Amino acid sequence: MRERISLCVGTQTPLARFKSSLGELYDKYGQVPEPLPLDMLAEGEDYVYAPGGVTRLLPPLLRTLYEQGFIRKPHWVALNPMGPETVLAEGMILHSIELRPRASAKYGRFKEAIWKNVHGVEHGLVPRESFSGYALYNWLTAQEMLDLHSQFDFDLFYIHDFQLLQIGSMLGPTAPKIFRWHIPIDVERMLPEWQDFVLNYLNNYDAVIVSCKRYKENLQKAGFQGRLYQVYPHLDPDTYGTPSRSRVRNFCYKYDIEDDDKIALVVARLDPMKGQNAAVKGIAQIARRYPNLKLLLVGDGSFSSSAKGGLGLPKGLRWKQELDNLASSLNISDKVTFTGFISDEELESAFTRADIVILPSVLEGFGLIVLEAWQYQKPVIVSSEAGVAELVNEGENGFIFDPKNPKELAEKIDSLLSNPENAEEIGREGYETVKKCYLGKIAKRLRGIMEEVLEE
Repeated sequence: MRERISLCVGTQTPLARFKSSLGELYDKYGQVPEPLPLDMLAEGEDYVYAPGGVTRLLPPLLRTLYEQGFIRKPHWVALNPMGPETVLAEGMILHSIELRPRASAKYGRFKEAIWKNVHGVEHGLVPRESFSGYALYNWLTAQEMLDLHSQFDFDLFYIHDFQLLQIGSMLGPTAPKIFRWHIPIDVERMLPEWQDFVLNYLNNYDAVIVSCKRYKENLQKAGFQGRLYQVYPHLDPDTYGTPSRSRVRNFCYKYDIEDDDKIALVVARLDPMKGQNAAVKGIAQIARRYPNLKLLLVGDGSFSSSAKGGLGLPKGLRWKQELDNLASSLNISDKVTFTGFISDEELESAFTRADIVILPSVLEGFGLIVLEAWQYQKPVIVSSEAGVAELVNEGENGFIFDPKNPKELAEKIDSLLSNPENAEEIGREGYETVKKCYLGKIAKRLRGIMEEVLEE
């Protein structure tokens, strides 16, 4: 029987984002232990769990691998400007990286340039003037990992997403390295300079994992020669509860939802790439036919847009204002509700109360929200530019639409609302589809990949 492997994980976004500095925690609790147990602090006051797909996916996956006896308690290194140096949380040891404001600003500009070019928002050259911030952040993370490696002798490094692309080259030959790419990837759409940048750094990993089949095909067509795997993001069915009637009723009261309202739900951070504007336009086109139809927009800014404990990039606030203005110009302000961030319990109520769940993203690496909607047996309408669209069979377990065509979205909302029995059947088919992505199956797949890499 194989001994448990020692694993070190790297992400940009931390599991928990701290609202209180270490000094404030000392003032509040007195001398705190090192490492700091997260469960001794007050959630909501001292910290909040950071939003985002990576931080939602990783903990249950790591916990499953630990419970299976495959890994030891993992170490997790992340950017956490206000975080204590070391934290114990959910069976993991969390380590914080801090960037000074000037370097943080450069890092933010460079990683946004990567993101925009990969997503096709712009086709600018690599911004050399801000590269130092990106390289410094990657080096600080690599340095922390190397220091930890000297203590814990890691068998494997597991690095997540484009913000940490350089880590593979910086860690060198210390231990095998797996890179998990989460956003869309179509190298052929990028300028040659960006193609070289991405492919050169990906080649420093022993294996690369992407979310969808088409991303794997795109990398292969672009000439990537390394070990390449495709693994869908997972869903842990045990974490999705059925809220009581009173909880759903309280949720509806809080957001002014009447019993006879029809609810179209969008759950995404406030970002133009998430395409909430298409949903607003689609709702406007059928507002007269369905006077009780409301659009519920759940989510706020990302870790990057958080002013305290994040990077302070304000695009989330700007996008909300644009969406507000759009709804007003279309005379449907009374039909559009922004909830901001909501708790997991409230999100369960939102899914339960929703009639339709929409993923309108302009471009989306995957779209975990679709799996969550299917878990609640809700019909979905999914952007053709979302990775999860390859799991949607048109008219059977959901619908696909062009995010640049709000009229098409409106027509598919209409088809579901006008035929409730068909909508229910589509939701049931979605529930059968989501089982392909259950945590147990995906953990088994990831374990197999890790074993293959370790055996090389």
